[in-house]
Amino acid sequence: MSDQKQTCSLLFISRDMEWLNAFQKGVQRFFFTQEKTADTLEEVENVLKDYRADLIVLSVDESLPSMDKVKQLLHRLGRHIPVLTVAPDWQSGSDTYVKLGAEFVSARRDLLTAIRAVQHVMRLHANEAAMIHAEHHLQGVEQRYQRLFDDLPDPICYLLFAGRFVLRCQSCLFTLIQSQR
Repeated sequence: MSDQKQTCSLLFISRDMEWLNAFQKGVQRFFFTQEKTADTLEEVENVLKDYRADLIVLSVDESLPSMDKVKQLLHRLGRHIPVLTVAPDWQSGSDTYVKLGAEFVSARRDLLTAIRAVQHVMRLHANEAAMIHAEHHLQGVEQRYQRLFDDLPDPICYLLFAGRFVLRCQSCLFTLIQSQR
């Protein structure tokens, strides 16, 4: 990793403060973090209107919004934010959450899996930022060469003859060839 830490914006939908505290400490070893916490779907909507989250951490609980409701909300807001679902046990079935739209699932509240998911998401963000920077650079180079090409005389109308550009029309070429004989 580089010497500078990235900033990671997290939105927690959970009431398990003990697990969240341990998770935050693990993530803070690798990233600077900004956290927001919400308990209801309305709070999540209000937070997402003003806050640009890199990852949503959703704890599976009966009293919290479900995965499908969160995905519907994200679709309605027109945002694509990866969701890490933290399941309390293996019996709930990780594939169920993936089918509902979760990008990552951490069964049995596994901290290492959850932290690894954050690292994957942040690596993706860094690669996307580098790609956007490269695209801007390539567009600048393309525009520079396009301006050079546009400012030159029309290459179809001019011909390099004896080290000089001359007009390529039949009469000019004929007189030029006759004068050189």
